[in-house]
Amino acid sequence: MNYEHIWDVIYRLSGRVRVSKSLINRNEEILLHISDTPYSIFSALDSLIMTLKPEYIVHTGDLVDNIKLELYPKSLPRYKLYLKNLMKIMQKPFVKGIYISLGNHDDIEAISEYKKIDNRITLGIEPNSIKLGNKTIQYAHYLEALKDTPNSYGLYGHDLSVKDEISENSIYLNGIKTINIVMLKSGTIYKLQYPIGTDDARLKKGRIGF
Repeated sequence: MNYEHIWDVIYRLSGRVRVSKSLINRNEEILLHISDTPYSIFSALDSLIMTLKPEYIVHTGDLVDNIKLELYPKSLPRYKLYLKNLMKIMQKPFVKGIYISLGNHDDIEAISEYKKIDNRITLGIEPNSIKLGNKTIQYAHYLEALKDTPNSYGLYGHDLSVKDEISENSIYLNGIKTINIVMLKSGTIYKLQYPIGTDDARLKKGRIGF
């Protein structure tokens, strides 16, 4: 019997994200990659970040994914309200850098207000590229925006139908399918499952982002 899988399901059913002891007791810095986050999982993300204490966070867009600003621009006040909660969750004192790529349902002016008062926040124009340790990290909301750069990690979201790609030269990770952890020294990758119901909370957007 696979007890690890059973525990994963129990955590997901309870709206949480299970983290292994090896991740908690790591001896190297990590990057946490999330994407297309509906506000119903903000509590789970808060708990995850407090448990993991990641040094770096990359969010590849649609920060409040259940509010579709591109379709319903009058929802901006609600978007700003929940954006404030998510930014507070990510702006923990132990986080060294927060890198955000705009999604099609984000508001650049609303997010820029946080960048003005916190120099740890980088709000990039796609494609974005950063160097953390000896790792080159590219990130964008859309996979197509990423450049074909050897020996790099490409982080993206938006489309549930796109699979991760891992080769000798580069690694592409979809943050809408799994929560991705990159160990910045060894390059080890961990994939954590979002709580059950996350896709429903994304307003049943199906295989491709609205």
